[in-house]
This record gives sequence, C-alpha cells and structure tokens, in this order.
Amino acid sequence: MRTLLIGNTSYVTETFIQESFPQGEVFIFGDSDLDAGQNQNLTVVTPEQSLFNLTEILEAYDFEQVVFFSDHLSYKNPSAKSLVVLQEFLSILVAGKVSISKFLYLTGPQLQSNFPGLQELEADLLETLTEQPYKILHLPYLFSNWEQEAYFAKLLSQAQLRGRMEFAESEEQPALFIKLEALSSLVYRILDSWDNQVETLAWWPSAPATFGDLAAFLQKEEVLADLEVHFRGQEQELYQDLRGPRLMERYQWSEPAAILDLPVVAGLQTADQMALPLKATSSPWMDGLVLLVGALVAQGLQLLVAQQSFALSLSFPLLYLVLVAQARGIKKGFLALGLVVFLQLLLAQGQAMSLLNSAAFWIQLLAYVLATALAGYLQMQSLDRQAALQAEQAALLREHQALQENYRHVLEDRQSLRYQILSERGGFGYFATLFNRLAQAPGKTLFAEALSQLDTKIQAQKMGIYRFDQGLVTARLVAAIQEGMPEKMDLSVLPRVATRIQEGSAWVNVDLLAGYPAYAISIKPFGQVTYLLWIEGVDFQHMNLQESQQIEFFVQLLTFFLEREETGRRLGRVEGKE
Repeated sequence: MRTLLIGNTSYVTETFIQESFPQGEVFIFGDSDLDAGQNQNLTVVTPEQSLFNLTEILEAYDFEQVVFFSDHLSYKNPSAKSLVVLQEFLSILVAGKVSISKFLYLTGPQLQSNFPGLQELEADLLETLTEQPYKILHLPYLFSNWEQEAYFAKLLSQAQLRGRMEFAESEEQPALFIKLEALSSLVYRILDSWDNQVETLAWWPSAPATFGDLAAFLQKEEVLADLEVHFRGQEQELYQDLRGPRLMERYQWSEPAAILDLPVVAGLQTADQMALPLKATSSPWMDGLVLLVGALVAQGLQLLVAQQSFALSLSFPLLYLVLVAQARGIKKGFLALGLVVFLQLLLAQGQAMSLLNSAAFWIQLLAYVLATALAGYLQMQSLDRQAALQAEQAALLREHQALQENYRHVLEDRQSLRYQILSERGGFGYFATLFNRLAQAPGKTLFAEALSQLDTKIQAQKMGIYRFDQGLVTARLVAAIQEGMPEKMDLSVLPRVATRIQEGSAWVNVDLLAGYPAYAISIKPFGQVTYLLWIEGVDFQHMNLQESQQIEFFVQLLTFFLEREETGRRLGRVEGKE
C-alpha cells in the first residue's frame, strides 16, 4: 500500500512511519529531516527541490491513502502554505485526475472565534469533496525534535537576552503540546479500520497541561533551571473542548500517559544551548556570594594601592564592574555596583556621611554607573550578533543539507532513470497505459483510440491513419484526430515520402519542406505495408530522438493489435465454415 504524506510534514519521524504504516511504501512530499536512503520503502522529496509538482506526483504514483498535515498543528503558526497545498490537492481530486481510497486530514485544536481564519478556510475547502470520503482529526499542537519551532525558538532566544522566560499566555491556559509518535497508533487504527464516511474526529487530553506546567517542565533542563519565569497573560487562546470518546471505543485506542514529553533543550543544537545566558553557579545564593567576594577583592586591592601610595590611576572596583557587566549582563552588573558602593560606605570608618556629601564620591559613582551600563549594553550587542551568526549558520547548514539531498537524488535518478518513468506522459508508464487502452478498444475504434493516445504525447495540429488501396501511391483516410485531413492521399506528388515508405523507413521533414508532413511512417501488419501514419503541424526541431523512438514503438504496438484483430477474424471464419 502506497501512502502519501503532504503539508506540514516536518513533524514526521522514522518511528511514526514505522508504527503508523508498518506495511507498504511511504512518499513524503514536503519538508522533512528524514533520510530516504536509510529506508528502502521511504521516498522524501522537497517541493522546492523537485522537478515535478504535486499533480505530476499524484499522477505518477498509484497512492491508495493520503495523510495531510495542516499548518495549524504548529502553535501560533501564521503560515498559509498548507492552505495552498490543500487547495491544489483538492482540485486534483475534484477534477477526477486521480483516485484515492483514504484521505485523512490532521489539524490542530479548534479555536473559538467569531472571525473565520485559515483553519476555517481549510475546512470549507474540504466540503468541496462531495464524492470522496475523508476524515478530519483535531489533535493537540505537535512538537518536533529536530525543527526549531517558531514559538519555542522565540521563547529561548528572548530568554538568552533577558535572562528570564516570559510567556505571553496565562499560567492557567492549556498548553496542548505532544509529540507525533504518541499518536502513531491512533493514525494506524483509523486508516486500518476505514469506512466510507465523512466525519470529524477529535482528541482532547483528559488532563491537559497548562503553561505553568510547561514552564516547570522546561526548568528541569539544567541550562534553564535558574531562569525566572513571568506570565503576562495577554494572549489567550480559547479552544472548543472537542472530545472524541469514539476514538477510545471505536478504534480501541488508549490515551497517551505523558502529555508533556518535550525534549526542548535536548532537541536543539549544541550551539543553540551555548547561546543561553551564562550559568556560572548552581544556586542564586552562591551566585551572590561570588559577586560579594569579587567586590571585596576589588575594594581590598584599591585600599592596598592607596596605602602603599603607588602611582597608579587604575580603579579596581571600576574594572570589576566592567568585567561583571560584560560577562554576566547589565542586571548582575548593577547588583555588583550596589555591593561596591555598600562596601565603600562600610569601610569609610565613621566617615560615611562626609563621603556622601563629597562631590568626588558622586562623580565616581556616576562613572561606575556609566561604565556598568556601557559594558552591559556591549554584552547585549554581542549576544545579538552571536544569535544572528548562529541563525545564519543554521540557515547555511540547512542549505548545505538541502544541496546534499538534492545531489543524492540526482545520482539516484541517473542510476534508476526514475524521472523518465515518473509520469504517464513519458517512459514505461505511458506505454503501459497505451497498451491497456488499445487492448480494451473494439476493433472499429482501434485507430481512433490509438490516435487519441498518441495525441496526448505528440500534440500535433493534425494526425491521421491512411490505408493503401493499390500499391504504395494512393491511400484513403481511416481515422483522424483533427478535422481537415484529406480523405485521399496521393504520394506521387510527394516523391520523397513515397521513397522512404518504399524503403520501409520513416519520413521526417528535416529540411522543413513546404507541403510535406512533419512525420510519416508505414504500419506493416504481417510484414506488408498496409497503413500510413501521417503527422502534420509538428516542428522537427521540437521532435527529439526520444519522441521519434516512441512513435516507432507506438507503430509496432499498433501493428501487433492489427495482427491480433485480423487473426481473430480469420479464426472466426474458419470456425464458421466448420
């Protein structure tokens, strides 16, 4: 059984394919991180790198079932790419170009809104399928182990700059995230127990996690453990609590035990983990103690310099503040500034008030503030540049992987000649269809059916088949694909064509002679020239060697069916005499 996966296929994993489609072949036409070379029953083609569109793929392969992944399976996904793909796919089905037995549409939770969105537009498109049975399955939002989803990538990038995780959602809002592998058995059971009903199914977790639970889950990661968490509660997603008890009863499917099972940090690349805020200590109290010790050392060195009367203008507290703000950020830099000022007042030995009334102290404090702010700003700019470089490196890496994948496909295609047999319009698929059509055509319509099939390949202005009456000079029209073909053909006025026909070879109008056909070749049942294939309105420059060979093969195939038809008539006459 051949299965086509289209749409938002970035979530598809090897485990999901093995559990959802244990038998048959799987064809992914979309973005994917899977390597088809490791699985002989898996083919992965990226639309941007493919020479063929979705229509040609569907016409080339006899798919029995199609699983469509909507963009709404991604949380806060503004893309309308799946809507375009769905529209193209449904137009192919409605036009009757292909036929499939199972169509499963996977989408995200249904939102409560008074304004129709992209999800509603996709649902309206599905209603255009009046004769094709399909099923809609609403699922929680999916999370990919390899792809940096827009929501989580933005969350972690902001955390590395601000030193805290900020959620625009409320702490009590449901966080409907799950991995696709947990739903593989459900997809398998629906396809395995398919019926010809158009219906909408849904699964809503009996105990959905909240964004508070999600934050706690993320803080289990070591690099995120010490980050502060803030919930603004400004963006609320209201869902329709769609529950499908039939999924458990009808398909005998059990709900996954673990809902929050998202290896967020582990799933990101090492470079992305290093871009998170520097984590020097494992405890906030220990972190503050380190800052205090540093402030004491800086103040002690400054007092030592002052007592020894060294001719140094270097300020150790100022150097300490610059280092802290540059390495730890502006927030920790101002915390260290407070410690430095506190220690200076503490070590003033009863002269704190006079120190506070001193203009030199406030000038020094202003210098500390400016230096700390400047160092913190430079640290933020450095993180921004680092994040931009990492994003650029990731884009280059994806481009390199795409080029490698494209090169691998080119090598495979050159070895197996896959692109020559991909569609019915070229290669063995075309001739298989031609053979079946001619085998089913009645005797009287054999010529008309043959010309009709050849017309899909050549698309000439005029084509006809003539039968020679006497000799190889005059011939009468038997069948034509276009109007205007003469009923009688006199080859005496076309000596070059007559010479080629008598020699038993094909005539090709290489010199573009006026009044001559573009192509002409004899049809010889039982070895005798009996018919003549006449083609006009095709420029020889646009008729390559492959097309010429295919016409010759077409003539041989038509000769075979003419011999079979004549043999059948002779056998019928013999049986009638007996």
